Amino acid sequence: MIIKETLHWAEAQLQQSCERPRFEAELLLAHHLQKNRTYLHAFDDKHVHEIEIFKSLVARRANHEPYEYIVGSASFYDIDLKVEAGVLIPRPETEILIDLVAEIIEKEAITSIAEIGVGSGAISVVLARKFPHLKIVATDICDTPIK
Repeated sequence: MIIKETLHWAEAQLQQSCERPRFEAELLLAHHLQKNRTYLHAFDDKHVHEIEIFKSLVARRANHEPYEYIVGSASFYDIDLKVEAGVLIPRPETEILIDLVAEIIEKEAITSIAEIGVGSGAISVVLARKFPHLKIVATDICDTPIK
């Protein structure tokens, strides 16, 4: 199949599981081809190789598996975090939390913090980048997030 046909097929498969099936079809195909979404539109007549692998990605998403688990990463703040099933996917609201915590760290001259239940580690990682001298203890009872 060519890109245009592949996107049409994937969009149809995702109709019942996604709010924006075309967008998610594009995200998955761009990931599969290791290209950006613009490439899909500029070269929609190119052949899609390893179509069965792509179809398995679409089937996972059609089964309501989060996109981030399928591709193995989540974009957060200015970083990409590795995620998999069992690891909390960071939400945009958490970026607001980080901004508030950063204000408190600066205002109170805090030198160490602890994060209990790190999930993806998003909060600790971003704070460590913002405050290189901040001592951070980040823990979780589950092995998957720690890994």
